Amino acid sequence: MNLISGNEFLAQKMVAGKVLVDPIIPDPARIMLAGFAGVGKSTLAMNMAAAISAGLPFLGWETQKKTVIYVDGENPLHLVQQKTAVIFNSVGGDINNIHFLFPEEKLNLCNTNAMSALERSIMAHEAGLVVLDSFLNFFTLKNENDATETRAALDGITLLLRRTGCSVLILDHTAKPLRVSYGHGISGPPTPRGSGTKVDFADVVLVIEEKNRNGGSVKTLHFTKLRGVAPMSPILLEMDGQYMFRALGEDARVPVELVREVVKNNPGIQTGQAVQYLEERTNAGKRTIYLALDRAEERGLIFREKKGRNVFLHVVPDIHINGVPLLTAFQQRGVK
Repeated sequence: MNLISGNEFLAQKMVAGKVLVDPIIPDPARIMLAGFAGVGKSTLAMNMAAAISAGLPFLGWETQKKTVIYVDGENPLHLVQQKTAVIFNSVGGDINNIHFLFPEEKLNLCNTNAMSALERSIMAHEAGLVVLDSFLNFFTLKNENDATETRAALDGITLLLRRTGCSVLILDHTAKPLRVSYGHGISGPPTPRGSGTKVDFADVVLVIEEKNRNGGSVKTLHFTKLRGVAPMSPILLEMDGQYMFRALGEDARVPVELVREVVKNNPGIQTGQAVQYLEERTNAGKRTIYLALDRAEERGLIFREKKGRNVFLHVVPDIHINGVPLLTAFQQRGVK
């Protein structure tokens, strides 16, 4: 243990860290990706691994090229092989820049010998990202809700990062889906299952959630925790038949066409009522819906009428002047 004085510490030349996935994941980082069984955690993690293996974009974000080690303790090998082949081909990943480990016996990273073996593999392959799929396969705990026990298990990962400079992505199950505190609305973003120590430990916590909507389902990626980055709103994800995830645009959650439809079918609807109706239709939060109302107004689809303290919404008539929506044309002429 080497102590240095404050003057010595401030005199050291330090360079700001790089990013693994710009801007959401620093390098190195302790990352938790949580979700219920079958929601697509492993598939999303493989999408990220394929992108990073070649330094290609992941969900539209730039990545830094790194060698990846994928340690899978629970999925059938034939399914991992199938997904890997399809995803790497679709992404254009570097299949020679990923290495797999399928433990034949329990790999308990709470054990010093097991952690040392993983560290040797990281150093031998100069890996920059290790994926652990999933938490309880590699951390043997008596009680996942015990903060002291959970933190003791995860501290080994922190030390591993310091020694190797390698990021670690841990897949985990999420907490119970019901996050509504009766009478108080939503209690907060979804989190990994068990002790809150997991969130405290991680630099980045991502949670993928699936909800039914309009007879179908929608996957949402929550940024439960980001270190050094301003809070980010959840994004919608779509997965195609090639196991490829892509982020949907800002209009996907609350399309402006849907806003116009609601207002058209309810002429003069109050803003609060419109927001409530759109919440029921889309499962989106109020902030997202208000932004959608702003976009719909900016695009000349609806307009607001203020009477006293109330604001009423109206649809813009389908009338154009020289190809310009009527309301926009009036606004251009200074007509309020």
